[in-house]
Formats: sequence, structure tokens, C-alpha cells
Amino acid sequence: MQKISASAIFDGQNWLPEGTCLVVSDNGTILDITTDQTNAVHYQGIICPGFVNAHCHLELSGMRGIIPEHTGLPAFLKGVITNRNTPDPETVNQAIATADAYMWQQGISVVGDISNNSLTAGAKQISPIHYHTFVEAIGFIPQTASRQLEMALQTRAQFQQHTLPATIVPHAPYSVSTPLFEKIGALNEPVSSIHNQETPAEDEFFRTGEGGFKAFYRLLGIDTTTYTPSGKSSLQTYWSAFNPQQHVLLVHNTFSSASDIAYAQQQQARVFWCLCPNANLYIEQSLPDVQLLRKENCAVVIGTDSLASNHQLSVLAELQTLQQNFQDIPVAELLQWATFNGAKALKAADRYGRLETGKQPGIVLLKNGTTTDLSHAVAERLF
Repeated sequence: MQKISASAIFDGQNWLPEGTCLVVSDNGTILDITTDQTNAVHYQGIICPGFVNAHCHLELSGMRGIIPEHTGLPAFLKGVITNRNTPDPETVNQAIATADAYMWQQGISVVGDISNNSLTAGAKQISPIHYHTFVEAIGFIPQTASRQLEMALQTRAQFQQHTLPATIVPHAPYSVSTPLFEKIGALNEPVSSIHNQETPAEDEFFRTGEGGFKAFYRLLGIDTTTYTPSGKSSLQTYWSAFNPQQHVLLVHNTFSSASDIAYAQQQQARVFWCLCPNANLYIEQSLPDVQLLRKENCAVVIGTDSLASNHQLSVLAELQTLQQNFQDIPVAELLQWATFNGAKALKAADRYGRLETGKQPGIVLLKNGTTTDLSHAVAERLF
């Protein structure tokens, strides 16, 4: 058992009063929150709950540095498809284990992880990180919908046999046919996720059928002659596929408009807007309109994307990029996005996301961090 305090303690939603201490068991369970500082160990910096990385592609960890920066999304996707099998299996497995250990060391306690296969199941089974696996179903051609869903179900079963939570989700609006969207929706998964409006080419394809994705599918040999554009944005086209009871993570949102944000906020589903700023800069050299999301009172969560599109899997690095580009966002708000909001989105808030008696959320020290500035902070896991 230890008693710890710091220059500031953020509980996941609020700053705790000055002089507060946490009494923590050896396994990281919070036993008490008190102002009695007797025998407390004091740290310089901020103590906060373990981070939640709400969007990651752990299976792509072997692709670090393979795809150049600033290609734009269609070219980036082509790079992933072309190169994802380039590293040999031993190299990929080692890269997955290294990335998992790095995230834990960086204070990440929960990960919402995208999977197209069961490659990461072994690492997740032994990891101290709590993973919620999003098994992606992909298939633009309507006639393949049943086969693509069956493949996703088989992959999900491989995670579930290790008691690893997993749900089936659509990859992206431009890669899932209407029949496949309907089949995924019929599963009534409690938590879903979708890559959303990561490039202007996405909305262009839905509005007119033209642009970068038409060329992308031509390059892959996929026939789009039967595709009929909706004349609406991608978000407003696919939204009816989700159920009102679901938690839905909209990921990236780099080019989401004011009208689309307002549209999603008016829906019954519980919507969480996942920001992966370093990946957005890596691929499209653009950032979402974060101030608009804040103005609309959106529930924001934080992701890292993959090592194919990022230089590191660090939630703190994502917060530092956001603070550098949006300097008026309070540190408390950024930390809530990275802790409580993420745990709530992934339906893991019963244990994670809050410094609260009885919970075991992971405890992170942000050395050199202050209540107004994270730019010099370094993450160090205490529990």
C-alpha cells in the first residue's frame, strides 16, 4: 500500500483539492482519497488516471516508416494494402509486442484496437492493457456482403475464445456496401466505430461519385459502375446503419463540416468524436475543427491510429499536438478527453477513466506537466 500526492491531481473529470492524496494498494486499486498527507510520497507534476487510446491499429505496428508522410488518404490506403504483408511474421509479432509494452509504459491502460485478423490476440491475452477489439468488416461490392460478414464473425470468435471483448464494426463509409452496413447493424453491437471524413475525397465520392476514391477503386480493379452516389455527405448517407442504443466512435473527423457535426449530435446514438491529430498531420497535413466540436459540446476522445501513420503510440503526444495547435483548450478538458471520456465511450468506465475509490484505472504521473501546460510533460506510469 502507498499514499501518493502530486503538484496537481486530475481525477478524470476535475482537479482535486490541493493537498489531496491517493491511498493505493499494491495492485493499483484506489483504497481511499484523503487530505491526510502522513507518510505520503509527493511527486512534481500531474497525477491522472491511465490514458484511454480509443483508436489504434496494433496489427500495423510492423509498418513503422514504410509509408511516406503527406500522401493523402487514398494513396496512404494503397500503401497499407500493398505493404501490410511485407514484414515477416516474426518481425510483425515482435513489433506488436514492442508497441503494446510502449503504450503501457506511456500510461495507456485501455485501447480500442482495430483488427482485420487475429494477429494481435496473443499479445492482448498477456498484456496488462485492457483491449476492446473492433473487428472491421470491409467490402464495397454488395454481392460479397454475406461472405465479408462471415469472415469478420470468424475473426471475432478467435478473440472471444480468449475472453477478449470484441465487436464487429464497419471500416469506413467508402469501403462498406449498403448490404454489409445492414448486416453489421443487425448484430446490435454495444460499441461501434467507423473511420469518418478523414479526407475531402470521401464526401466527394458520396456526393458525386468522382474524385480520389473513384481512381483508388479503379486502381484496385473494383468496378464502381453500379455505384450510385447519394448526393449527401458520407456521414448523412451511412448514419441510419447505426442503432440508437450503440456507443459510436467517429474516428478522425478531419473534414467534418458544421452541418454534419450538428446532424450527428442530434441523433439518438451516443456519439464520441475520436481525434488522432498526429495521424491526421502525417497523412493529410490537416487537423479537425476542434473548436467547432467544442462549441457543439461533442464528447471527444483521443486515439493514436497506427505506426503506419504515426511516429509513436502516445496519448500524451496527441494531447501535446492539440495544445500546440489549439492553445485555449484547458488542460483539464484535454485530460478528460484522454481518460474518462474514452473509458465511457468503450463502456469500460466501471474500472477505468476515473480516480475513484474501488477502481483500478492505472495511475500516471505527467512529470513537468502543470494545470495550464502539457508541452514539457513526460508520462511515467506509477501503477
